Amino acid sequence: MSDVYTAWTRLRDAMGRLGAALPGPIEGLAVLQRETLAAGALSPKAKELVAVAVAVALPEDRLIPVHVHDALAVGATDQEVLEAAGVAVLMGGATAAVRASEVPEAIAAFRDGGTKARHATMRAAAHSAGLGHLWFGQDGDDAGLG
Repeated sequence: MSDVYTAWTRLRDAMGRLGAALPGPIEGLAVLQRETLAAGALSPKAKELVAVAVAVALPEDRLIPVHVHDALAVGATDQEVLEAAGVAVLMGGATAAVRASEVPEAIAAFRDGGTKARHATMRAAAHSAGLGHLWFGQDGDDAGLG
């Protein structure tokens, strides 16, 4: 299992625990995310690609695998995800380039052959914690992966 995948799993589990301890604020965050990423003038895929770029540009790198996963889940290609990270490098320079270097590993972590089975288990855990929409896109489906 890759370090990226392990980090993604740890963050998902931590958010599940936080959601259990603070259901109101975390559900509010889930509603914000769901509404923000819903189809509008921009498609969910375009919005997730923006989220990849922002995740690379921000100093918090644990968000990179989350948004790489979600961008792939809504149909982004590997190249689209890489190019979104490239926009962040343009805007953020060397610091963003260091964080962008994690994007190919994140893509590989969610594209390898075992992804579907792992995601089925994680989807069930996330949904039981009431956080499925935070980790598996708008409709809870990660069918584009694996």
